[in-house]
Amino acid sequence: MKRILYIEDNTSDVALFEEAIKDNGIEVELQVITDAEEFLDLINAADASTKFPDLIISDVSLPKINGAELISHVIQNKYYSSVPVVAYSTSSYQKDIDACLANGAKQYYQKPMNYYDTQKLIKDICDKWL
Repeated sequence: MKRILYIEDNTSDVALFEEAIKDNGIEVELQVITDAEEFLDLINAADASTKFPDLIISDVSLPKINGAELISHVIQNKYYSSVPVVAYSTSSYQKDIDACLANGAKQYYQKPMNYYDTQKLIKDICDKWL
């Protein structure tokens, strides 16, 4: 079974993401981390025996450490560097998009404003990256 690691601090967005996965019938093991520092602890503790996700999806507007900086930590980690990371954010600021892509995100997706579009986008992300 494919694994997604979703980094998101907003519980409503997590619930929406989980519902979209379920409604699309996507069979994945979903791990949610709500704090960027918790994620950094996770990747810093990784070794060759770690069970790695197949995809990391990260919000950009995270407290303490922003998503672009978090992405750079993933890319620099010898164990996680081969895991594709995509940014998933409400931000449409070009500086956020550019920072995420410059730091190694494979793609930047803007969160839709309604459930139907969210469900479709989550399916598209999973179809492309899993």
